[in-house]
Amino acid sequence: MSIDGILAQDKSYENPGEVYRNVEIKYNIAEIPHRAKLQFERLLRIVGNKLENLRDKKVLDLGCGSNSSQLETAQEEYERHYEPWLCRLLYEVGARPIGIDIGDLDNEEFEHYSKDLVDKAALDFIDDGSIDFVNALSFLGATPSPALLARDSINTEQIEENLIKQSLRVLKDTGLYLEDINKIYERNGDAFIIFNSFSEYMRSVRSRESPL
Repeated sequence: MSIDGILAQDKSYENPGEVYRNVEIKYNIAEIPHRAKLQFERLLRIVGNKLENLRDKKVLDLGCGSNSSQLETAQEEYERHYEPWLCRLLYEVGARPIGIDIGDLDNEEFEHYSKDLVDKAALDFIDDGSIDFVNALSFLGATPSPALLARDSINTEQIEENLIKQSLRVLKDTGLYLEDINKIYERNGDAFIIFNSFSEYMRSVRSRESPL
């Protein structure tokens, strides 16, 4: 399902803490899950630690989480870590997140689609060169999606290879694919430049911005 013509949020925030508090109140949760905060703050660092620089950025969040992916702990407590928190945070600051998940995303404010990312054609509907960031940290990162790991006969290497290929197609030039908390893949024409740390990526950015 998609939501067309979504308007950016008009709210202005001074720091991430204000964003977190507002979203916590909005969705009635005591604290935004730490993993979502890390991903949000990583994107924020990439755009210069200025919340306004996230406005209108198109972020494709693969395996974004859903309202049907809530799990129960051993104590049968309601677990909300796997709701689409990153997309909610990005939408709150005026970015243009696109959430992709196999689960239920009905009634979410941000643009979203129900797709099985195991399917090689799952991202075929996205236009070439239209995305600023692809985030796959919640789907294929160091701790892959529990829903993915629970499936039989899944070859994560093949899934990763296809998603990287598709990300190269949909990203704008110099757009970023984020899967590993350390590595950053930057589109450069028909290939990716791979940086093994955030600092290495930022040195490259600064060198390109420096006058000769």
